[in-house]
Amino acid sequence: MKNSLKYNKRHYPYCAEIPQLKPNLDIITKFMEDNNDKWADVYQAHGGLTMGNTQQALDTYKSLIHLPCTGPSKHDNKIEGSSYRLYDSEKDLPDSSDERHKHTEKMGNVISVRDKLRGRAGHLLDERNWGEPLDHYKDTELHNYMNSFFEAPIIRLKYSKMYPGGALNPHIDYNTTYAVRFIIPIDGCEDVENIFWDNGKEYKYYLEPGKVYFLNIGYKHAVYHKGNKERRILLGSLGGQEDIETIRYDK
Repeated sequence: MKNSLKYNKRHYPYCAEIPQLKPNLDIITKFMEDNNDKWADVYQAHGGLTMGNTQQALDTYKSLIHLPCTGPSKHDNKIEGSSYRLYDSEKDLPDSSDERHKHTEKMGNVISVRDKLRGRAGHLLDERNWGEPLDHYKDTELHNYMNSFFEAPIIRLKYSKMYPGGALNPHIDYNTTYAVRFIIPIDGCEDVENIFWDNGKEYKYYLEPGKVYFLNIGYKHAVYHKGNKERRILLGSLGGQEDIETIRYDK
């Protein structure tokens, strides 16, 4: 796969609508409702990605359940030329387990990427290897629709549900040189705060249903649900930056 992940997070906004993408919520909602029996907690839905950090992941994502569409591939299909290092510098990733624990506490449940990428599970801990369509998703109307929706390939896809009063504590996921995070709000999003921090400043966003957003999750960010309805979204990762070309700062 040709690498098209050359611009880092500083080239993009913290959060922005991708204006050229107009999702079909009827197709997206129908699949979710047809598979209502497949919601699971983070460990059940993504066991390989939480290996070595199981309890921490369950604590971090305790307000969420997921309906996965893709899972681990049978082969290690890393994107050629892209970097394993998701943070900006090695200083963000302490070596010793004690220091990693202190670092996690300080950063607010940030899971060490070094733990994920050089741990016991090999390619299972690399999110880019989670693009295999699961049986309940493969060859469905949604699968065919999503395959043609983005220019870049989807390397991971799932639904997520957050309960009222829930929170996703401050954390960092990955830089845009690793993958591109998108989110499609379905409903229950009007009172949900999406917060990003950069250089001591806080930036708050509210997302609208029926739009596609880019989330710059290489920055510290969090989600707080202050409403009284479940928030339901479709989100995933892209293996290229083609779809966010329109919102890049230095076009």
